[in-house]
Amino acid sequence: MGFAVMIAGTLSWLIVRPGDSLLPSLLADVAIFLVVGIAHKGLRRLKNSRAGRPGGSYLIAVVCVVCMLWTYFGVLAASVTFDSAAVAAARHDIAIGASGCRLVQHGSVGFISAPYQMCTTLGAGSAIVEFTSNPNGAGYAYISGASGNSWFADGCARHLIASWWVYAPLVGAGCPLGYGVQGV
Repeated sequence: MGFAVMIAGTLSWLIVRPGDSLLPSLLADVAIFLVVGIAHKGLRRLKNSRAGRPGGSYLIAVVCVVCMLWTYFGVLAASVTFDSAAVAAARHDIAIGASGCRLVQHGSVGFISAPYQMCTTLGAGSAIVEFTSNPNGAGYAYISGASGNSWFADGCARHLIASWWVYAPLVGAGCPLGYGVQGV
């Protein structure tokens, strides 16, 4: 089962990107553990006994739920949590009162690799630094000070961790799975 956890976690890490729906990755998690559950049941039938752990099926279900929670809440947050360079760049732009956009040619922010655009907007007592290279306009945002719907007017966003958010444009009738409509 440890192998299945590694596969599910790795697939989530490879599939989930800012602005994309979380549905494909969640379905991949379910499919992996469905296969594990069927294999577990098949092995028990081959043995023609109830040998082994009686709670094996429950354990598979619990591990599947944990992997789905990692996909939904952990992957995007983890992608920026360990990125101290992005935090330093955002805090620097905010500290010097920078405003506007610039193209960054080297490095990465979470799952966004250079070249990417870094845009700083200053507000009354707060600021936002947006990082995007996604052609659909999705990316990460670092918010200093008051955060809320006004930063993502008529768009989709979700809070990740601490000052980090992920955002996507509002497309058609709604937001990608995992994002909430903001400021509409």
